[in-house]
Amino acid sequence: MNNFVTEATKYLKQAFGKDAEFRDGQLDAILEVLRGKRVLVVQKTGWGKSIIYFLSTKILRATGRGLTIIISPLLALMNNQLDSANKLLLVSRTINSNNPDEWNEIIDEIAADKIDILFISPERLANDDFQRKVLNKITKSIGMLVVDEAHCISDWGHDFRPDYRRIKNIVKFLPSNVPLLATTATANNRVVEDVTNQLGNNILVQRGPLVRESLCIQVIHLNRKEERLAWLVENINKMSGTGIVYCLTKNDCNIVNKWLNQNGISSRAYYSGLKSENDNGQNERLIIEDMFMKNKIKVIVATTALGMGIDKPDIGFVIHFQKPGNVVSYYQQIGRAGRALDRAYAILLAGSEDDDITEYFINTAFPTYKEMDGIVRLLENNNGMTRGEIMNQVDIAKGRLENSLKFLLVNGDIYKEKIKGQVLYFKSISPWKPDMEYSERITNIRKHELKRMNDFINTKECYMKFVANELNDTTAHDCGKCSNCVGYPIFPEMPMLENVLKATKFLKTDFYTILPRKKWPMGVTIKNKNKIPE
Repeated sequence: MNNFVTEATKYLKQAFGKDAEFRDGQLDAILEVLRGKRVLVVQKTGWGKSIIYFLSTKILRATGRGLTIIISPLLALMNNQLDSANKLLLVSRTINSNNPDEWNEIIDEIAADKIDILFISPERLANDDFQRKVLNKITKSIGMLVVDEAHCISDWGHDFRPDYRRIKNIVKFLPSNVPLLATTATANNRVVEDVTNQLGNNILVQRGPLVRESLCIQVIHLNRKEERLAWLVENINKMSGTGIVYCLTKNDCNIVNKWLNQNGISSRAYYSGLKSENDNGQNERLIIEDMFMKNKIKVIVATTALGMGIDKPDIGFVIHFQKPGNVVSYYQQIGRAGRALDRAYAILLAGSEDDDITEYFINTAFPTYKEMDGIVRLLENNNGMTRGEIMNQVDIAKGRLENSLKFLLVNGDIYKEKIKGQVLYFKSISPWKPDMEYSERITNIRKHELKRMNDFINTKECYMKFVANELNDTTAHDCGKCSNCVGYPIFPEMPMLENVLKATKFLKTDFYTILPRKKWPMGVTIKNKNKIPE
């Protein structure tokens, strides 16, 4: 074991300099992983959880063990981790929806044992091609399994992802001597219990203090959107360095981004599905991430697509244009700032429309009984149907259909097969017994989380202490830096009328355009083409 300590310390200093030292708990976690244990690490944002799996991989590979598979929820997070792995001279690859042309080459490299780390999204676990070509071939040679942002496993967690439930099927078949590492910054007692139940009750839980000492939090109540736009242009340039403005919707990202650029603040919008008109095949989000990392723009205006991504140590501020749906998501997002700074700002602009947006997300998160039942009954009476054929037969919007199919697949009510190049959906032999009580329970949890978020924005106590208490941090204490602790506003609470009027005019006249649709509805083709001629 002393040899492991020596090796881990050597690799740390090679990557981060001769004066680098482990933070409290990092070396302990690495040693537990190298003993072949299953470990859940709950540590604050910016603590350095990735160091655990990178250095463990380095040592395991040197002893002849197989590759490490890291399940990561966001593309931004994967891209950032790929860069970090390269610094440790680890050969890493990712298989995701944006690089299908590279899959065969990556699979060949895996077969030749040339890859140290493979990053995948949880959605890959549901992909038949991935299971057949990759997972089935390497399950017995996995050196370590890592579940990053492990709170996504738990339906009690703030960012539950149904595909994360598939991870337990991999865990079941892992040899007992293969280490498993799960990491998160955002798990309260209830989430920790759920995660350990899913990954194995023999898992070792390591928890550390969650208070972020460098962050200065302020909440400002500005009901109208134009007031918040005015506040942004008056205050962003007072903050040093680069930063993130979070919005609840893609549309608001575009509004804020255009407004900032019109007022001389360089920014780019960032959200899932983003593509430029001149996209040459390289994902637009990769370009924006690179610009932000290299300080070529002041601000990145993002949805939660950036909520767990971007490990940039010098982010000076995080501003919320609207209130998030829960305190834990808020902690995750403000944790992007101040990682290598003594002082960074987290400003929440609370608006009147915030609850309406969040309540819409809550109420539409789960498929309804009617939606799922319609699909199941249709598949019972048909021997295999494409997604387009299903959509033509049921009265469901595309997004709702995809959501329904995913839940039915995860629950085992239906299954899919690729036949002659087409993905067909079938009813499984499992009896159709929808668990609507489960959906109702999770919906009620989300509503309670929103109530606690409203308690947060109105609290008179230390903001950071409130957040830490929500995460059951037993070491929670006053931060001494937030506006409640210091007793005065860190930034002005009201924008100038001149800028509010300017923002009002912008919203009324400069922004809204209706773009023509580029494709016919799913399942509709004209002359065997779905694309509408220009």
